[in-house]
Amino acid sequence: MITAQAVGSGLMTQEGYDRLRQELESLMTTGRQKVAERLRDARADGGDPAENGELMNALDERALLDRRISALERRLASARVVAAVTDGTAGVGTRVRLRTSGGIVEYELVGAGEADPAGGRLSIESPVGQAIAGRRAGETVEVETPRRMRHLELLSVEPAGSGARVRQAA
Repeated sequence: MITAQAVGSGLMTQEGYDRLRQELESLMTTGRQKVAERLRDARADGGDPAENGELMNALDERALLDRRISALERRLASARVVAAVTDGTAGVGTRVRLRTSGGIVEYELVGAGEADPAGGRLSIESPVGQAIAGRRAGETVEVETPRRMRHLELLSVEPAGSGARVRQAA
C-alpha cells in the first residue's frame, strides 16, 4: 500500500477496490449466466438471425457486459490501494469538514474513480481535493474551481470510517 497523501490516477480506497471486485465477480457469474440464458432463449426462436430482434438485443447486451468486465479488470489491475492517513493530514481515506461561503460541508476524500460529490465522496484529484491534500485542520486555502475562486477553511480531518455525508450547516 502507498500513503494517502500521494495524488495520481488509479488511487482508491480499500472500500472502493472491494466494491469494484464484487461488481466484477457478479458480472462474471450472474451477469454472464443471465445473458447466456437470453441468448439461448432468443436462438431457440429460430428463423433468420438478422430478423430476430431479441437475439440482436441479447448480443448487444453481451457486448456491453464484456466491455464493462474489461473496463473493471483494467481499473483493478492499475489500482493503487492507499492506506488511510493517520497523521492528521487530509488525503485519500480521510473525512474532512470544510467551511465554505455556503456553510459547512463534509466529504470523504477518495480516488477519482470513486468520486460522488452528491454522496459525500470527493476526488483527491478535483481542484478542492488537490488544494486540501496534505493540509491539517485549522488551515485555510484558496482554490480556483471551474466556477469561481473559493476560500475554504479545513475544520477537521479524521479517518473515514463509516463514510462521509454531505452536510450543509446554516
